[in-house]
Amino acid sequence: MALMTYEMDPFRVELPALTAGNGGVAEGAARSYGADQLLQIAVLTDFCNECGNCETACPTSGVPYVDKPRLYLDRADFEDQKSNAFMLFDDGSIESRVDGATHRLTLNGAVEYTAPGFRARLDKDTFKLLEAVPTGAADGEVLDLEPAADMYILWKGLRGSMPHLPAMAADGSRGTFVEHPGYEE
Repeated sequence: MALMTYEMDPFRVELPALTAGNGGVAEGAARSYGADQLLQIAVLTDFCNECGNCETACPTSGVPYVDKPRLYLDRADFEDQKSNAFMLFDDGSIESRVDGATHRLTLNGAVEYTAPGFRARLDKDTFKLLEAVPTGAADGEVLDLEPAADMYILWKGLRGSMPHLPAMAADGSRGTFVEHPGYEE
């Protein structure tokens, strides 16, 4: 089975509403965002045949291979996904596919988030907006930080409780993968 259980510290923040306009980004009212459950589930897609057996074994509701975060080890498979696809990189970053576009998050003292149309820097503890810069967003376009929060809690949980997970190199080549143990198959 390709399901993985990982631990995650509860995470609650206020995500500000952002809107592009006049060459900048305006911050509006915030909304609550959070995940409180200690144990979380993710799917390692390379080992999942989407048979549905995980539905009976999953302690939460839903169909895990569809509903839970889906981790990819192959760049092409990741890029083929429209949404709910995640890829870890050995430089400490994570990417996500949301509505057919790739989003990237890196923790570098602050949370650095790159999405189609804008870049943002957020406080790593509070997710308070430190800076946002439009990179092609049209005036009036709503810019969503929820994909950044989704990636952040997944990244923190996986890095904290499953540091042995394979990751791609930042250049997209094979990065830190578990080596074959050397026995004959």
